[in-house]
Amino acid sequence: MLAEARALIPVLGLRKLPIERLTARAGISKGAFYGFFDSKEALYAEILVREGPGIAERVLTPLHDRSLRAHDAFATFLHRLMAEYETNPVFKRLIEHPDELAAVQRRLGPEHIAAKTELGFKPLLAFLTHARDRGDLAHDDVEAVLGAVVGLTHLILHKSAPGMGDWPATRDLLIDLVARGLFPATKDAE
Repeated sequence: MLAEARALIPVLGLRKLPIERLTARAGISKGAFYGFFDSKEALYAEILVREGPGIAERVLTPLHDRSLRAHDAFATFLHRLMAEYETNPVFKRLIEHPDELAAVQRRLGPEHIAAKTELGFKPLLAFLTHARDRGDLAHDDVEAVLGAVVGLTHLILHKSAPGMGDWPATRDLLIDLVARGLFPATKDAE
């Protein structure tokens, strides 16, 4: 059921996702769906949770690589994060359809969202705090830096807007500017 939903959600979206098709594929009745999930939003959230470990491996790894300079680790992290939002069909759907993200967030509640968000932000905050304490980070407020990262990812929503130019080139330039601005030092990582 989860595999079928993961395949269908990026194409059909949350509202048009047919529970009947999911349950038929799983060999259960439509009513049995609600024994597993109380809503389609809860199903979507479960898919996102299951995506988490793979995403963490792909995106967060550079932040743990002490052989990289802080600038390089951060820039690589940003490139991988943006690539995840642009290529992972489940996350791409949420980026391109913020109404669906809002529906999932409403259904799950702020406590659940905060707990899941913390899991993703925690490694980044640890990296930024370590970089700040070493003197590598040009800004003392790691929460503001985290906000800048979130803001950068939201630019994906406007990648086709007039004036954005060639999106990949624009994205790469913005990542480079943010990384250079935050990590102007060229010290090797410890």
